Amino acid sequence: MVPLRQRVDFYLAAVSGSRLWYFNFMLTLVSIVFGLATISGRSGVKISAVVLSSASFVIWVADWIRHRAASRNLSPREVHPAFNGLRVESGTVIRFPRVGPVREKWLAELAREKRFDVAVSWDEIDSELPGTKARFRWSRRRKEISVKVRPFVNAVLANVYEHNRGSLFNGKVVRQDEDLSADVLRSEKGTVNLSRTRYFSMVVTNYLVERDLVDGKGRVVFRGSSLVTGAPGDPLETLKESSLANVIGASTLAFAEDNLAVLVRQSSNSLSSGLLWAPGSGSMDLRDVRSLRFVRSQPLAAIIRATMERELTEEASLQPDEIMWTEINGYFRWVNKGGKPEYVGVTRLQGNANDFKGRRVRLTERGYVDSVETVTIDLERLMAEPSSLRCIESEEVRVAVSMPLFMCLRAFGRRLQSDERLRRQFIPSRR
Repeated sequence: MVPLRQRVDFYLAAVSGSRLWYFNFMLTLVSIVFGLATISGRSGVKISAVVLSSASFVIWVADWIRHRAASRNLSPREVHPAFNGLRVESGTVIRFPRVGPVREKWLAELAREKRFDVAVSWDEIDSELPGTKARFRWSRRRKEISVKVRPFVNAVLANVYEHNRGSLFNGKVVRQDEDLSADVLRSEKGTVNLSRTRYFSMVVTNYLVERDLVDGKGRVVFRGSSLVTGAPGDPLETLKESSLANVIGASTLAFAEDNLAVLVRQSSNSLSSGLLWAPGSGSMDLRDVRSLRFVRSQPLAAIIRATMERELTEEASLQPDEIMWTEINGYFRWVNKGGKPEYVGVTRLQGNANDFKGRRVRLTERGYVDSVETVTIDLERLMAEPSSLRCIESEEVRVAVSMPLFMCLRAFGRRLQSDERLRRQFIPSRR
């Protein structure tokens, strides 16, 4: 049973930023002003205060009832959209997993069910990211939640709340308002607009793409995949056009000094239960923006690295001084998550793998992380075949690789090919 207080939060998530919300908020403020003015004792002012307060209350209650009625008896059902007809103006469409020396029967089953993650990446963006001097520009204006999903917010969030056993926090996270381009990253005056949004907004937009909403008779009321593309052949919306939350995601592949990778396995409460992720995977939030409040230039790369390293310390139970450096290797848009922007990088840790393996997961992360593990990755093979998982010897590990981890490996392998300085730090030269 979802508590009333939580349902109020769900409702506010649905209406926040809408015209009705702003109108009623202003009406409430005016009624408060009139209420304070009743101290003057004028009967006309008192009547105005009562009328405005009553109107505001009626509007809130009526809209609350409308939202509850629209989502009654609805429940999300997991689906696996293939996005076969997805059209992109430029870039490379990536489907994961790629066929490699893993369980062919398992892969064939996934192929029949079309259970593939889809991403779009751009080579020219990846080549400019490591050395970019572009900045971010902060906007205080919040993007209104997609009108398509607003009636169903209560049903979606109530389902997630129950799945997470009552653990659901509407954190303040960061939205990317426009797409990256190589020209922006190349220019010293290039800027990328960012703004504030909330975790609930991401759940009911980006995370709804792999869900259909069905009624009590099993009929589909709303298809989440329609948030990305209406029909085969439709283009992927730009971030500027999109009405989804599009929270920035960041993942960094962490290597100990003995070149073993440190990974985390997601817990049963997570949306990616049992999968292996790079330990520095998560969403950019306001803490990362505030960490740069004294940095005048507000570099885009700095805030991305701040997100990666904060997530790394939280999920892998590290101390900040155990991180030597972090570099950004790539960027992609994750189509299965509504085309949300994702950045991937690599981090060098201070210490050997045994110093990190089996670390006790922090109490605040136990709802998301099950364990901290170390894995051997053949870096020479990764450099030779960056889009393959043949660099991982263990089949058990290969079949548990998540999409962000795969994209981390792919970008790192491609970077090793082109960057001799980075290559010397990980692959010893042979004479």
